[in-house]
Amino acid sequence: MSEQPISVAALLRSIDKASAGDHRVDTYAQAVKGIERKATSVLAIGGDTISLVLEDGNIFKVGTRILSAEMGNRAFDLPILQRGTRKLRSFSQDYIFQYFIQPRAESYITDSQYAEFVKYVVQQGYWMSDPGKRNVGYYRAGNRVALIDPWCVEKLPSTGRAEADQTNGR
Repeated sequence: MSEQPISVAALLRSIDKASAGDHRVDTYAQAVKGIERKATSVLAIGGDTISLVLEDGNIFKVGTRILSAEMGNRAFDLPILQRGTRKLRSFSQDYIFQYFIQPRAESYITDSQYAEFVKYVVQQGYWMSDPGKRNVGYYRAGNRVALIDPWCVEKLPSTGRAEADQTNGR
């Protein structure tokens, strides 16, 4: 990588506020201060997180949307290698930030790989609330297609059948 590695906080501070959308990059930088990881570039600025490429090739994501304990542990998720939560008081308001580190997945997958992934997600009892190939990638180390954006998949709503069976003594 051609970029010189700098601290995660410094890279966040360098993001132009106009391109950061609703993300408060100065506050994010303050929240992650002291994290001893170096980053080389900004990978993406999404609605949920800002993603940075770490010096070791993994992806560092930070945002105010909190991951549930199951996210990153589902069979179709890209693994979460490390996660943490930071609290920060700024302008008389408390903020909670969560960061997590994932391995990098290759962004290109075929339409048939995507269709098989969606079918597998449904078999696991979930659905893609924000469908699209941009949310999944090929995880080479796992030799599989995996979910990159943990928030774009939600549990399928219950059909009520299991509850009815339990009520009827079945």
